[in-house]
Amino acid sequence: MSERTSAYTAQNIENPYSIFFEEYIPVNNITNLCISYAENPVATLYHFHGLWGSPIEDWIRNTFQILLDNKINIVSIETVPLSLTTKQNVKSENYLETLRTSIESSLSACKEIEKLNNVQYNIANPHSMACRALLDLMFEKPNICQKFNKTIFNNAYFIPPEMLYSLSNSKLWDRLKSIPGKKRNIINNIEYDTTTIPEHLFITPKDKRMQRAQDADDLKLLIKMIMARIFKLNPNLQVNFIQGTGDKATIYRNQKIFEHLENYKNTQIEFIPDANHTFNNALKEYVLGFKKIIDSSNLNVAQKSA
Repeated sequence: MSERTSAYTAQNIENPYSIFFEEYIPVNNITNLCISYAENPVATLYHFHGLWGSPIEDWIRNTFQILLDNKINIVSIETVPLSLTTKQNVKSENYLETLRTSIESSLSACKEIEKLNNVQYNIANPHSMACRALLDLMFEKPNICQKFNKTIFNNAYFIPPEMLYSLSNSKLWDRLKSIPGKKRNIINNIEYDTTTIPEHLFITPKDKRMQRAQDADDLKLLIKMIMARIFKLNPNLQVNFIQGTGDKATIYRNQKIFEHLENYKNTQIEFIPDANHTFNNALKEYVLGFKKIIDSSNLNVAQKSA
């Protein structure tokens, strides 16, 4: 299931996701569901890719067999306008809002799938900016926070890098934010052109108190408010982080955030040495860290009763 495909095959079949998933369900013009079911499942894991991600990114696909072996269903949500491998061309004006809308509509659609509703243990597995999108939704929609037993934030893009703050206060900002920067991404040996627009990377919390803490770079206060809100809505939620130490997009801020997380129960952090933002230079190490978190889930009792 997780073997790489050739560029020719992936580019010439009608739906590349059918290679890796049992079901492919279009939800609306910005959201698709990619699903594989475990035998006698005891849990479901929901993948949310970030900006210019994909349901078939290596860091996601390499975990498939681990999940199925642990009787965990796989639901990968594709946010179409932000997906690197989609064949649809949908314009997105606001990256973060698009992610939030896609995540909410996908979770709503999953309520109509009986095979998923029969499973009571749910794990959220967002990457990068999707971490912030999911967090916003968890605060705005308590039922979404209460849906999950565990969250795994992968190289979480909670707050912008300091460089963006300095740029936003400069005379160059208006000019820079309107200039797309191109780079190359590779998935399944296929190269894709992507663009990164700085303006949409400068995300702010919807909660005004959190925004003030973020603007003041008071990360201790920011984390205190985030964790207090999470555990008020869902006291038993297990909050996990997987962080690549070579991820230049998030590591500096996240290292400071992690310093303040040590005071909170129900949290676990796995560091992947030298791993970049998509973990593609340390996939084996990522899989080991991911497996450690899955193994720590309270699934043994559920498995015995399945």
